Amino acid sequence: MRNVHVRGLEAGMGMFAMAFLAAALGYADLTADPASVTFTSKEQSVTIKLNRDGAPVPAKDIQGWELLASGHNYAFMLNIEKLDGALKVAPSAQAEVGSFDLKIATAGGPIVLQVFTPLTEHPVDVSPGANPPLLAERIELALSPVYYEGQTLSLAMPAAAQRVSTWSINGKALKSGAGETAFSYVFPGPGDYTLTYVETEQKDGKTVTAAQATARTKAVALPAVPWEIPVNTEAQLAGPAGYKQYIWRVDHRQVSTEATLKYIFKEAGAHQVECVASTPNGGLPQGFLRVRYNAAVKGK
Repeated sequence: MRNVHVRGLEAGMGMFAMAFLAAALGYADLTADPASVTFTSKEQSVTIKLNRDGAPVPAKDIQGWELLASGHNYAFMLNIEKLDGALKVAPSAQAEVGSFDLKIATAGGPIVLQVFTPLTEHPVDVSPGANPPLLAERIELALSPVYYEGQTLSLAMPAAAQRVSTWSINGKALKSGAGETAFSYVFPGPGDYTLTYVETEQKDGKTVTAAQATARTKAVALPAVPWEIPVNTEAQLAGPAGYKQYIWRVDHRQVSTEATLKYIFKEAGAHQVECVASTPNGGLPQGFLRVRYNAAVKGK
């Protein structure tokens, strides 16, 4: 019997997006070392060093933390001890498999890092009768609870000889064929997504399901960045690095395709600015990053 546990790879975009927002909001240089943590066992612990402009963050300046996924706080899944310049972190007894953003509030602004809890050292129940009778093997997919629109999901299952693999999103088959055990997908927009993987084989002249797995996740848009600019003054905004194409829109009207927007607001008030960066230098060419600004244009 094959027991497979596969998690999605996020192509690093989640942390990049958070770093881009932090820079846009003008936070100090706040860093976590390590920048991501993976727990394969509930007996593990790790000390995360917190720095502000190269100096340790004092314990008195560490104001709290949230473990976020899909807009919910799962802080109960971690045991966290506050130290001078660091946090000591370990999974709690309630920890479950998943991927989360650990958002640490400090006096100088937030520090965000990723926490992965595959917990692979805890055996999965494969006792007789645990699986439906037609499924000879147990397969599990572990996706992050939340992705950003435009982010790439990549998965690869072990080779399945003499079987047809089918990958579906929200009930629509997107890839199918013998040996098609690798799958990549760009989330086109915010919403709920269900990924299904099925392996079929021929037995006694019939097509039967040999293994299958389903996982659910959601995609969200990056929150808009607040921004103030005087009226009749040239504004400059740099688009996110690492992309080949850019489209800038002001109040839903396209105004530029350059990597950096140069624009003069001639009317005071609230305006919406959007940058869509597409064709990343790495990953699927369909990948993109959409950044929005809520511009408050002030009169002179």
